[in-house]
Amino acid sequence: MIPVMIFTAVMLLMMVLMVFFRESEIKLLYLLIGAIVVLLAGAVFVVFGVVSPVIDLKQKLNALSQAAPLPEEPSVNLREFREMDAAIMLHLQRLKEIVAVVNNLSEGDIQDDIDALGEHDELGHALVKLKKSIIRSNQEALIRQKHDEQQNWASRGLAKFGELMRDLEQGVAEFSGHFIRELTQYVDMEVGGLFFLQYDHNHEPVLELMGAYAFDRQKKADMTFRPGEGLVGRCALEKASIIVTDVPDDYIRIRSGMGEDKPSTIILVPVMFDGQVLGVIELASFSMVEQYKIAFLEALGSSLASIISKSGTTGT
Repeated sequence: MIPVMIFTAVMLLMMVLMVFFRESEIKLLYLLIGAIVVLLAGAVFVVFGVVSPVIDLKQKLNALSQAAPLPEEPSVNLREFREMDAAIMLHLQRLKEIVAVVNNLSEGDIQDDIDALGEHDELGHALVKLKKSIIRSNQEALIRQKHDEQQNWASRGLAKFGELMRDLEQGVAEFSGHFIRELTQYVDMEVGGLFFLQYDHNHEPVLELMGAYAFDRQKKADMTFRPGEGLVGRCALEKASIIVTDVPDDYIRIRSGMGEDKPSTIILVPVMFDGQVLGVIELASFSMVEQYKIAFLEALGSSLASIISKSGTTGT
């Protein structure tokens, strides 16, 4: 608009000069006017091509330093200034992405990807480090939570079965059946058996099945074991837990509404007090047995053995 106004003013000035001045004087004035036009054009260029973009960039930088919103599109035309403006807008976009990531991290959302733009991108590296730290902290918190849940589960179980052990005085058979049924269900397994140490008519020690849950052993030979005989006898002889994951086809079958199949895992835990084995707990499952459940069973075996030892239940 301003260049048009200048051109119009110059044309009017030339028309006036043609009326009031001689030809020689007009030529000199033309030169003067031309110089003035060039100066005005230069001034216009400086104002609109340099000063105005610089003021615009200054305003954007001030707004950026104060975290104020900026226009989405560049507002300058000169190539060098367009590049500067584009760099500012790129930085703004980067800051918006960083703000979004930080907000999500504060809410526990770690799905956003954030990468450093280069080795000198200190803010980017700091955010990557922060995200890794949060992920690590979350993982550690989950591990602690799971450990606490397992410990609470074990504590509740020991308390629960501590109450059940009071029923031992009411009779071994009744207690054994109730105990192994509750235990098998509590550890989420399919088959359970509780063997107590007894003595046969020759005063030889044998481990006799006193309580069972979902067992399919029917023969007398499958219900009594001498120390060292079978997995039950081996557990008693070695005084240590046994875990079998390669279960023989003819060992134990688990029956269900879908038919029957062999278990994936067999675990045998000695019922042992003061170095003396008083019985064996045998459990079978279609799934693997986690370590915290094994530790619980071993602690429970020791508690049961302590009660048995005090009551004098075995050995008849």
